[in-house]
Amino acid sequence: MSPSGKGPPPVDLESIDWPDMIRRLTVFGMRRLGTRGSLADAADLAGEAIRQFFDPDYASWNPEAEPDLLRHLGSRLNGVLNNWLRRKAREVERPLDTPEANRLAGDDPSAQRRIITREEAARAIRLLSERIVGNELVENILILELDGIDTASEQAKQLDRPVAEIYKARRLLGTHREAVRRQLETESSNVKKIIN
Repeated sequence: MSPSGKGPPPVDLESIDWPDMIRRLTVFGMRRLGTRGSLADAADLAGEAIRQFFDPDYASWNPEAEPDLLRHLGSRLNGVLNNWLRRKAREVERPLDTPEANRLAGDDPSAQRRIITREEAARAIRLLSERIVGNELVENILILELDGIDTASEQAKQLDRPVAEIYKARRLLGTHREAVRRQLETESSNVKKIIN
């Protein structure tokens, strides 16, 4: 307890090896980013996680409840990274429906079908992401799958979690994936009914 008897005990933040902490967070961020970002992106995201740690507008760290500062900052980095990836995904989605893309597709039905397929895939991923929001492990597994890391053992290694936890989270992700598939099939059949 703090000297006043309220709140967590004081922590000497000056005794923390911040360069090492930043290096470790950057490595963790780079592992999570994989091919979706650069080392500079990972370093920026690690810096943002530390900035949020010191910003009073964000939830404060309670060393009594969560004694491992690196784990706390890693969790904060996960949030920053997930938000960054969502922004990047939206940036990728936008260019698909531009005058340039439409001009390039022209009257070629196969090119138009590829654009529709990309839009449908982006929508399916967005719907799936909305269903799993707040479940950090399931979100991380989806991100790894999108990066092509789809074996439970590799995901466990990347996320530093036991394989049993990964399998449980993958089953939950599968349940949500099936619900999104059913939703999209229902919407597609409704569109077909309207057209016919």
